[in-house]
Amino acid sequence: MAAIRLRGSWKGFCGFCVWTSVLLLSALPARLEAASTELMSLRTAIQHSRARWTSGDTPISRLPPEERRKYLGGRVSFMPPPELTPSSIVTTGSLPRYLDWRDHKGANWVTPVKDQGPCGSCWAFSAVGALESVIAIKANNPALALNLSEQFVLSCSAGTCDGWWLTSTADFLRTTGAVDEGCFPYTGGRRDACSNRCGDWSDRVWKIHRWQSVPNDVAAIKTALNQTVLTTAFYVYTDFFYYTGGVYEHVWGDYEGGHAVVLIGYDDIEQAWIAKNSWSTDWGEEGYFKILWGNCGVGRDTLLFEYSNVCDEGDIACQAGLGWATGSPAEARSLQTSSERSRGVSKIGNTALWILLPLISIGIGRYLLWKDRL
Repeated sequence: MAAIRLRGSWKGFCGFCVWTSVLLLSALPARLEAASTELMSLRTAIQHSRARWTSGDTPISRLPPEERRKYLGGRVSFMPPPELTPSSIVTTGSLPRYLDWRDHKGANWVTPVKDQGPCGSCWAFSAVGALESVIAIKANNPALALNLSEQFVLSCSAGTCDGWWLTSTADFLRTTGAVDEGCFPYTGGRRDACSNRCGDWSDRVWKIHRWQSVPNDVAAIKTALNQTVLTTAFYVYTDFFYYTGGVYEHVWGDYEGGHAVVLIGYDDIEQAWIAKNSWSTDWGEEGYFKILWGNCGVGRDTLLFEYSNVCDEGDIACQAGLGWATGSPAEARSLQTSSERSRGVSKIGNTALWILLPLISIGIGRYLLWKDRL
């Protein structure tokens, strides 16, 4: 009897699976047709506006509208919040006409594109992505290749998959920091409890020294970009989901939400910013895109992170040692402490020598004088 009931339950489960698949497949043609209609309307709008970008089918555009919006989450202020740190960015007139940190001084300072999944955690990916590059630039080591944990920032801060402010994220990186990916791997959208981080997380934290807001001005942003990569946010419209290349500007569709990305360069000729997204390498130009200066509010909320090495300025031995080679702040601090101890012993030895030398000289002089008298 038990076997008969089990067999019946199994048949019922299979029937449920079949009907679920039928329903999903029956909805697919309608979704594809809607996407195709959107794409046709978009391409017409691009042509009429003479925009300089191309559109096509992407992993994000294939999703239903409510699923697409789960990939957003950057909260863009209409006016700068009063808590913004006063900027000390000083614009100069001698800036290069083109900058891309993926190919700067013959090296790539930008970490690989990641995939945030259906969670509005772009704010974490933008801030962490910027921090990874900022540390490498500060270390003057493009091979550092840090991989820090967005999940730690998502789970241990007040931010959620519904989004958060970049300024609040910056404050979190200043007070708490971010651990390496191995300490708290990304779970693809689930907001895991902060207690799921590794046990020694406090020894694996990277923090920023401070952050600055960059004025919403092309010259100021370009000046800041020549120092390091930046984190920024902008408004997203439906057409952005279909971006495949070129210089994006909004030409069609409704407002969908705010989004945060990493700003890695600019192009004076195209009058565009170069940015790294967090929608995988299957979207856009292998995960990157260009956006017209000032379009969609880009530049309104742009932040510069400052990172201070745990090693002393000019301490080449420390900077070339464990601090930069392993990406472990704890080991770097340990190395610095050892270095400080060595310097302390050396200072004591030097001080003792300078005290003894005059005494030795006096002793030798008195001995020679006494010998002459004999």
